[in-house]
Amino acid sequence: MTAAHGDDELALGRALDAGEPLLRGIVHWMQEGVVLHDPDGTMVEANPTAFALLGREDGQLLGDDGTDPGWDLLDADGRPLPVGRHPAAVARRTGEPARGRIGLRRPDGGRVWLEVSAVPLPVEGGGVPSVVGTFVDVTPLVEVEARLRESEQRFRLALHHAPIGMAIVALDGTYTVVNQRLAEMFGTTPDELVGRTFQELTHPDDVDRDVALARSLVEGRVDHYRTEKRYLRLDGEVLWVRLAVALVRDARGEPLHFVAQIEDISAVRRTMEQLEERALEDPLTGLANRALTTDRVQQATARNRREGRSLAVLCCGIDGLRLVNDSLGHAAGDALVATVGQRIVEVVGDADRVGRGDGDEFFVLIEGLDPAEVPAATIERVVDAVAAPVELLGRELRPTVAIGVALDDGEAADDLLHDAATALSEAKGRGRGEWALFEGRIRDRAVERLRIENDLVAAVERGELELHYQPIVDLETDELVSLEALARWRHPRLGLLSADRFIPVAEDSGLIDELGLHLFDQACGFLARHPGTPLQVFVNVSPSQLARGDFPAGAAAALSRHGVDPSGLGVELTESSVLHATGSSYRALHQLADLGIDLVLDDFGTGYSAIAALLASPIQGIKLDRTFTGRVGLDPQADLVTRALAGMVDALGFRGVAEGVETPDQREAVKAHGWRLGQGWLFGRPVPEHELALPGST
Repeated sequence: MTAAHGDDELALGRALDAGEPLLRGIVHWMQEGVVLHDPDGTMVEANPTAFALLGREDGQLLGDDGTDPGWDLLDADGRPLPVGRHPAAVARRTGEPARGRIGLRRPDGGRVWLEVSAVPLPVEGGGVPSVVGTFVDVTPLVEVEARLRESEQRFRLALHHAPIGMAIVALDGTYTVVNQRLAEMFGTTPDELVGRTFQELTHPDDVDRDVALARSLVEGRVDHYRTEKRYLRLDGEVLWVRLAVALVRDARGEPLHFVAQIEDISAVRRTMEQLEERALEDPLTGLANRALTTDRVQQATARNRREGRSLAVLCCGIDGLRLVNDSLGHAAGDALVATVGQRIVEVVGDADRVGRGDGDEFFVLIEGLDPAEVPAATIERVVDAVAAPVELLGRELRPTVAIGVALDDGEAADDLLHDAATALSEAKGRGRGEWALFEGRIRDRAVERLRIENDLVAAVERGELELHYQPIVDLETDELVSLEALARWRHPRLGLLSADRFIPVAEDSGLIDELGLHLFDQACGFLARHPGTPLQVFVNVSPSQLARGDFPAGAAAALSRHGVDPSGLGVELTESSVLHATGSSYRALHQLADLGIDLVLDDFGTGYSAIAALLASPIQGIKLDRTFTGRVGLDPQADLVTRALAGMVDALGFRGVAEGVETPDQREAVKAHGWRLGQGWLFGRPVPEHELALPGST
């Protein structure tokens, strides 16, 4: 140590000892470590905190070089710290304050991280200054930062290698981080995708809904959402995805960014569309089949009634088609059917208003009529257009059609089609190219409906409504696995009435709520009386009951009143309950599912876009409509549909029941197609409770 350096040290010591006792006291009790380095770098003063932080006993530091390699010093990045970069060394060399984070090894072997500040003391006449160093222990902070870096690295690795698309999205919709899979889905690279917004990549029809969903996250109304949507790939192709989005917030709850998971379901959507087309399209003409036609008539009646208008259904039958098949062959007959169908479409001007029935029949839907108006002009145009010559196998034929006409008088779609077909028989009896209007039973039916409505008001109170139970069996073992509870009315005058005689009246009159809950309560009572039975009981619920929204609460009360496990109950719904569900209907579906009640879609395959609606609902099973069951083994189209739907049931883990099994051949056919459960007269007709033989009943 030089004389000049010694003088500086003595001067500082005298100042602390004599002139600054308060300052020395403050330094002594400071929570920061404080050391004094002389111009050579030797530590000549230190407070107790410094000894404690560095793991030294009193006096052990003094005389040491704070930059000695024995300290095993590391810089903030964990690399060895060169002596010249120690903050104290930098302050001595530059005469300016210096800061830095360093790690060092304590005598006990532990690593400690310090945030160090070094301040040079003024030196008269120049020269190398002494340095006052202060430091605090930041080891916990360093460890937290290290864990955060490791966590971020793991997240980025997981994101990069994820089998589905993943992205971090800024609050304005900009993609800031994307993985390789997401870029592949869009047909590009991650670098090209970053910087784009989800708004510009989303299908225009879905943008407003997506922006609203993102806003609901930011505003805290939901903490995440899942949806299906369409993007547009960079080549313009539509990309269907299943999207899950969550919002990340900071410690104060302020939104930072979105995290999105994107799964490509384009192939699934294509398969669904193909299945729907096959299930609802006539393969010969490309027109709607009977199931889709029924659904369109059902929708049209509801639409026209809302608008105060009416409609007519025409059933057009080709005269003499059997003779063509017998004389020229079925190929010629098919060609004639296709030609007639095309001519009817040209007259009507809209293929969606024409459907194929059975054999020689076509249905035509005429909307926007005045009540009781007969569309005579359209009927004549159809007759004239069909009668134009057509050449088949070198022979010229002049086909004709007979037409039955049914006007909407409040009937269900099936009834309208049936009435039109009934009128067609009358028209064919009159001769070729004739038409007839269905008029029979209209007044009688109206009178009967009014009488039934009046009697129905008191039927519940008189105990006339009851449930009959039809078995559902395992097709492999014939074991009884569940029951469908079907409503029956022991009418004092008309005898035992099936549900189709009074349920529509109850719906139209507003009595369905009371009646439906009464029947559900009966089903709960049945299970309460047979606590040992393993069978599940399924009850039918109408769309109007769901639409009113109070059925779930009534069902919950009935379950509680009878002390019945909800898993013993199931609810069967028509396709229209799902296809045309309002907001209240959807809430009711989810409330029933939340109660633990299984939901099954009845008469599956008769509705339009049934599969898409099925996947968007809490439905847990489907029942194959009896129209398909009756055609298995006889109609290749029906065979294709039943196999495809059975595969879908298995893939979704649904309960699947083939309805309307009436013969051993039908039973073997649907079983071969993959259906595991069956229901129909082959296994038993609906019977009252006292006629049932229940397994495990006590």
